[in-house]
Amino acid sequence: HRLFVPVYLGALTLAHLAVNLIWLAGDGWDVSRIPDGFVHASSALHLSSGLATQGGDSLGCLRDVHSFYPVLAHLPRAAAAAVVGLSPTVLRVANLLYLVVLLIGVYKLGRLCLDRRGGLLAATLVSLMPAVYGGSRQLGLDFPALCLTPLAVHLLLRSDGFARLGYALA
Repeated sequence: HRLFVPVYLGALTLAHLAVNLIWLAGDGWDVSRIPDGFVHASSALHLSSGLATQGGDSLGCLRDVHSFYPVLAHLPRAAAAAVVGLSPTVLRVANLLYLVVLLIGVYKLGRLCLDRRGGLLAATLVSLMPAVYGGSRQLGLDFPALCLTPLAVHLLLRSDGFARLGYALA
């Protein structure tokens, strides 16, 4: 009974993974033809090689990325590329970490505003939105921003007007 929510949200994530892998298998996307995608892919590549070679100072490679885009958004992609190997598919499938954050954030908002069933319904509905489905395969910063917003709103609501500082600072 207590494991239902994590199992359900995990099943939603796995369904996204399966559909994205099917879509990506037939995709002829060339990162070099999309300037913005190329910038994001090269940042993830630089971070990936830095994570693999920096040893104890593995986050020291963040200082070496020269991009006007926020670098931390590329860390999940870089970590996936360092572990699994670099490919456009790996970089795009790494967005599933952001999807998990989105589903948890929306579930927690729905649970806070309604109840457990409302949270599950909200997470299901948001996972079926075309912007979520399409954005989960892109290298830009829009999808990470979309995914982090519900969790941020949930934490701000839980802070009770900043009276509970731990939630507000998270």
